[in-house]
Amino acid sequence: MSAHAYHVEEARGDEVDRTISATSDTTKAVGDISNEKKAGLKYSASGIELVPQPSDDPRDPLNWPMPKKIAIFGIMCFGTFVGIASAVANVLALPVQAQDFGITPEQASYSISAVLGGIVVGPVVLVAAVRVFGVMSCCFWSELAVVATSIWSSLSTGPGAFKSFAASRAIAGLFTGTVQVFSAGVIAQIFFLHQRGRAFAIYSTICMVSAVAGPTFSGFIVQYHPWPVCFWWTVAANGLSAVLFFFLGDETGWDRVNNRPPSAKRVPETWLKKRLVLFFPGTRVVAPGKMNHVKTSYSVLAKVAFSPICILAGIYSLINYAWFIMAGVQVPIILDSPPSEQGFGFTSQATGYFYFSAWVGALIGVAYGILINDRLPLWIKHRRHGLWHPEYQLHTAWFPGLVVEPIGVGLFGAAVYYHLHYMVLAVAEAMIVFGATACISPAVNYVIEVFKSHPQEVGTALNVYRIAFSVAIQFFYAPWTVRVGVNWAWGTAAFITIFSCVLIAVLFWKGRLLRKYSLLPDEAAEEEELYQRSLKAAEVPATTSKHGSH
Repeated sequence: MSAHAYHVEEARGDEVDRTISATSDTTKAVGDISNEKKAGLKYSASGIELVPQPSDDPRDPLNWPMPKKIAIFGIMCFGTFVGIASAVANVLALPVQAQDFGITPEQASYSISAVLGGIVVGPVVLVAAVRVFGVMSCCFWSELAVVATSIWSSLSTGPGAFKSFAASRAIAGLFTGTVQVFSAGVIAQIFFLHQRGRAFAIYSTICMVSAVAGPTFSGFIVQYHPWPVCFWWTVAANGLSAVLFFFLGDETGWDRVNNRPPSAKRVPETWLKKRLVLFFPGTRVVAPGKMNHVKTSYSVLAKVAFSPICILAGIYSLINYAWFIMAGVQVPIILDSPPSEQGFGFTSQATGYFYFSAWVGALIGVAYGILINDRLPLWIKHRRHGLWHPEYQLHTAWFPGLVVEPIGVGLFGAAVYYHLHYMVLAVAEAMIVFGATACISPAVNYVIEVFKSHPQEVGTALNVYRIAFSVAIQFFYAPWTVRVGVNWAWGTAAFITIFSCVLIAVLFWKGRLLRKYSLLPDEAAEEEELYQRSLKAAEVPATTSKHGSH
């Protein structure tokens, strides 16, 4: 079936394209579009212009049937979940581990810093490997590496074994973040722009939930079982993820300039041979000239990471994610401490139950994203007579970033300082998680749309911004609170969260100008072409639009 026939056939059952799972994007014949200026473009059944424009090749990931897209998205989300959960699987087991290793709980917590450091470095090292082996191959082998390191961690027990355990966690960190970071690029490669808001909302929620799932599970495990069981379940989970990648994975790369697969080599049609091509080692599904692509990837990564757009969006994400991590690190300490030390004297199991407050915040965050992240930008575009600016996507971040998360951060500090009821702490935790979930997804979606040709490099750069601060938190939180007090520390954090919205305001104000100084030459030309086309479609004179005017 041709791509055009596929679009028309799928359009018959499409209603209004409200959810990712309910629809498949389709295109209309040009004659169905009343505006002749848009002739030759493709649209969804609900009349939304498809961005990016798909090719006529059914192998194009944008033309894949929706069930296949959902399957790919599903295995990326599952891989993200088990990867991050594996990284923090021992958070609530630290006191028990400290006794086993013969060290202090503070020293045992350095293993968390080791794995977080690996999560920062790993994707930076592996991002170029995507251009050599393909994204599915990198994810598959990374999952197997996590399986191996989890076994290593489980076997590192007894006095004197902490160095071996810490080494296993540092190496695990190099691979636990692979699927998480590369998921952002896969979303951009298989979904159209008007679908990505919902996809990124789900993805961001998975990231948040997985970060609390590891501690939640470990809290229940160490109450009744030896601490190595905290890692044995991750062996099975990551092994299952690797199996899913092998059976369901498919390469999502596509050469949009020439509208063809990245590699000119023919990929076998039979299932088994295609699996072998994809994963052993995957070099037939990527473009030739691999060493040049490696150099290009690192060059692009550096340019993206230090571009004005990425710096502003990255610092914004760093701030809103930082307090989520800071609260997550402090919750078990606060709950486990005895009442005489301003704690609550919770058992590990009770702390595990408490972590469900974070699950609630994340689920409300994904509901908010699914309802708002795509609808609000499209509504603004409609109000502006069809004129589109990528910054429209950032409007969804105002409510969580300016209202919910600052209140949650301040309430968390007040609950700790005044030793309020633990349910106040739970509400604050839920608000912080909601804010982080709802703030980060539009920022990631925005930067990926700006650097649309390099989604993997964007995901890697933003990961460095988000996680780097998380590594440092354990080293500066205690001195900070001793110096200024818990109330001032968390109060300052709340005001910094409000300040982060100034960064979003700058992107609104000067977004188009900043994009000119951020984009690579080929992307800048494409950006101007799309902007002029948007002006013509909206019937807005170019002279009325100034830099940053939205």
